[in-house]
Amino acid sequence: LRIVRGSVVRPHSLPWQVLINIDNKSDDDAEDTICGGSLLKVQSEENSSNIVLTAAHCLYANETLIDKSNITVVLGVHNRLIKESNQMVRKVADVKIHSSFSLDMLTYDIAILLLNEPVEFNDYVRPVCIPSKTTYNERLLYNCIVSGWGRTAENAELSSVLQQATVPIMSDKECSRSSNRILYSPITMLCAGKSYGSSDSCQGDSGGPLICKAKTGQWVQFGITSFGIGCGRMFYPGIYTRVSVFYTWIDKAVSELKNGNYKVEKI
Repeated sequence: LRIVRGSVVRPHSLPWQVLINIDNKSDDDAEDTICGGSLLKVQSEENSSNIVLTAAHCLYANETLIDKSNITVVLGVHNRLIKESNQMVRKVADVKIHSSFSLDMLTYDIAILLLNEPVEFNDYVRPVCIPSKTTYNERLLYNCIVSGWGRTAENAELSSVLQQATVPIMSDKECSRSSNRILYSPITMLCAGKSYGSSDSCQGDSGGPLICKAKTGQWVQFGITSFGIGCGRMFYPGIYTRVSVFYTWIDKAVSELKNGNYKVEKI
């Protein structure tokens, strides 16, 4: 998915945004694929992290799991076509995909990447918090942003610079009435956008964060860009993995990847 009817992000104002480059070596004719992701903070580690949250479907090509050696993660990026000194490039040491993930239905569309070495936090690279299940009523969240380097229209090319769009979170009832209702599972998904069509995510934005501002002024990640029908179409809001129901799974996945008892920063 991509950002449609959005705007260019002020450079490095979303420092948790991660660019995931996937080298499609198995298909000579295929273009390289991009996805988004977000950097998470492990509570016991003060100034660095090697944990990235993304969508599970980003890690598949032609229904086959992509070899981790073909995945490159870039942090501190604004223009993905320009290499800047503040960018940090990492390979993927390991991957954890939810055991209930369905590539057909895109349920449980969540994955954790363990980077081959940590990235130090600075003005360009910082983590985002995730919600604990009981902290927020998502229907009361209106100041929400989705971001990525995806297409700016259904048939457009990928964006070179990071884009963002403001999208309201829809109620489960509203989403169930939309034309995505056959695929929508309110237990693990949430809808964002407007039923009459407007700003939206698009191809290339998958795996990126849907963030909302908490009362404290802190940005919190409530969704992972998962799928939609078209981009910004009337009656077809974007569908996002509902992060708040996975906070215990995220802790478990991180602990398994890092071989210890770890928890990520929540609010």
